[in-house]
Amino acid sequence: MQVEHLLVDEIVIDSASLSAIAKCTLYDFPHPEWISPHREREGHRIGPMTVITDERRRDDLMNISIRSLGERRLHTAGPPARPVISYRDRWVIPSWSVYALVFPKWFVATHIDFTPREGMGWIPPLQIGISHDERLFYHTVFTGGNQRAFDIEARLERNESRYQELANDAETVKGTNQFEHLRNAVGREAATADFWFKLLELGSKPVFDLHSAHYRRG
Repeated sequence: MQVEHLLVDEIVIDSASLSAIAKCTLYDFPHPEWISPHREREGHRIGPMTVITDERRRDDLMNISIRSLGERRLHTAGPPARPVISYRDRWVIPSWSVYALVFPKWFVATHIDFTPREGMGWIPPLQIGISHDERLFYHTVFTGGNQRAFDIEARLERNESRYQELANDAETVKGTNQFEHLRNAVGREAATADFWFKLLELGSKPVFDLHSAHYRRG
């Protein structure tokens, strides 16, 4: 993805109070940069993302504007060992931006809702990634047009087994069932008497034989 801005919402657990805090950071690039959510990429780490280093413009990385948009305490319930975190916010983001919501390690979303505001057009859905420090994060990209507004809310719980499932699935491409649908449709059609009558009728029609250059019957 080649973008100009990266907005990172990072949720962390405060070690003193054991409650959750949301920290937000906006990164503005001096030039459009290629960034990747894949931790295996080589480059400059920014938040959960990797900026693919351009050797011709390596010095530009020193000119990235990093602006903290503050932090706030989140509603945290449940026992300290397994807290339940509630997060909700609304953002207006420039075009050609990536938004990322980063969870504490071992935390997963039992609920997450991403709602673009009216008039925004189609926005790619949230995707799951794994940061270089092994935290789950959700991300999406905003391209073209003017500034975009959206609401996002999430409910997080610590769940090591579910975390591992999502971490394994983050890079997995699952097959579709389109072939299965096609096979079932053909099977249903073949089960009808009309299908066999049509097949017999097709077999009795004349076919042009290119080798003998005359019509023959099938």
